Amino acid sequence: PGDFNATLGGGIGLTLDRHFGVEIQLTNTDPNVIGRPYGKVIELSTFTVMPMLRLRWPLLGGRLVPFVRGGVGVAWFDLNDGRPAVDVINGSGTSATTVKTPRATVPTQSYAGSIGPGVEYFLNRHLSVGLSLPFNFYPDLKTRVSIGNRPVERGRVNFSGFAGLIELKAYLP
Repeated sequence: PGDFNATLGGGIGLTLDRHFGVEIQLTNTDPNVIGRPYGKVIELSTFTVMPMLRLRWPLLGGRLVPFVRGGVGVAWFDLNDGRPAVDVINGSGTSATTVKTPRATVPTQSYAGSIGPGVEYFLNRHLSVGLSLPFNFYPDLKTRVSIGNRPVERGRVNFSGFAGLIELKAYLP
């Protein structure tokens, strides 16, 4: 994949006691799939629903709270914003040819997981800002790519990796 357009998300959680909590996170990422010599071919939207457990260590009277959280959930994949044709610059760099872009398919659903550390700082009793660095893991997804009348090429893609997050949380009394 190529660059990410955005990573958006939300969630809801419940603090069970001073150290433990549960959450359900919803995240959506839209990486651009880049193919040479085509450039951006399509976006692969990934929507993930992740139930998680959270272990916290309140410091400085509960103002600074390092944590670790992890969970396993479900991810849905959708190919969108495809480009049916692009201009490819010829070898001399002086002209371009319009060509059809490859067509790709991926499974629509799989499991997903996440584990990682973070820290939040409470601005007041009910509002905090934080940073986290989860490692999100997905299974290898089987892909199929076809270009015109050529034989279908089969392969695999994996979107596992670290994703730095900025978090804003509101706690209800």
